[in-house]
Amino acid sequence: MATEERMLAGEGLAGRVFDAARLDAKGGLVRDNYLIIRITRDSLGDDRLAAPQLPDSDAEYYIDVRAVATTPAGARLLLTSADAQLLEGPLLVRQRKCTRPVCDVIRPMDTDMSVTPPLFYVDAGYSFGSRRA
Repeated sequence: MATEERMLAGEGLAGRVFDAARLDAKGGLVRDNYLIIRITRDSLGDDRLAAPQLPDSDAEYYIDVRAVATTPAGARLLLTSADAQLLEGPLLVRQRKCTRPVCDVIRPMDTDMSVTPPLFYVDAGYSFGSRRA
């Protein structure tokens, strides 16, 4: 199951998983509870991505998750749900063998004071390996 599909199947996560911050028609942040997920891979350290993954190459991937909510408890609950889904087991990718995702970091809760009332968010980082099956 792909990462986003796994997240969407999670209890309480349906319709709450996005690849960027949610904006309203005027370009302002939407006040709601949701997850932002971004998947990246190893880089060369000079703002270039590593060579494209070939069918027989190995790669390390990183999943950045941001839980955004109207309350601190809501952000923690969303991150807990995302954590449960990601750490459930190895990700399934056709013709690839993936390791179980590992939670590398959970950052402290932060507050976005640019909106009124403020939004709360917490970031977490996960990693997993992918190699030819």
